[in-house]
Amino acid sequence: MEVDISDRRDVDWLVAAAIGAFGRLDVLVNHAGGGDFRTVTETDDDSGAQLEANLTGPFLAGRAVVPHMIAAGTSVIVNTISICGLVGERPGAAYTAAKHGLVSHL
Repeated sequence: MEVDISDRRDVDWLVAAAIGAFGRLDVLVNHAGGGDFRTVTETDDDSGAQLEANLTGPFLAGRAVVPHMIAAGTSVIVNTISICGLVGERPGAAYTAAKHGLVSHL
C-alpha cells in the first residue's frame, strides 16, 4: 500500500486497513524518511517535506495506532533514527532537526 505518511487521512486509512485485515495492531515501525545535505542557510521552504516525512509522519502514525495498541494490551513502536538524532551536523539541517525531534518523541 502506498500512502503519504505526512497526510493524516492517508495514515488513518492505512491504520483502518491494517485493523480490518489483521484485527489488531501490535507493532508500528516508523522507517520512512530521507534528507539532503544542505546547511540551515541553504535550506529553503521545500525542506518542509523532509520535516513532514521524518517527524510529522511518525507522530501521525503513533497517534493513530496508540488507541488500538492500548486496546490490544500489547504494543511496540520503533522509530528509526540516524546518528543525526543524537549529534547535530552542519549539513542536512532539516533532516537533523527532524531526527532530534524523534529522539525527544520516544
